[in-house]
Amino acid sequence: MDQQTGAGQKDYDGSIADYTKAIEIDPQNAKAYYARGLMELLLGRNHKGCLDIVKAREVGLPFVSDEIMLQCK
Repeated sequence: MDQQTGAGQKDYDGSIADYTKAIEIDPQNAKAYYARGLMELLLGRNHKGCLDIVKAREVGLPFVSDEIMLQCK
């Protein structure tokens, strides 16, 4: 789902849209929440990113606790 535009510039918003669609299809898709959260963090949208990462942990990815501690203080 990693998309690029122009001269190698990553299309994070496009990736976020793809992950959002995956979550709409399967609201228990922990990997999609995690990936979307990381994209949001990369864009400086920490609140949205942290919400997704917390949700990923709740629905099945317990290992993201370290990521939450680092990014979501």
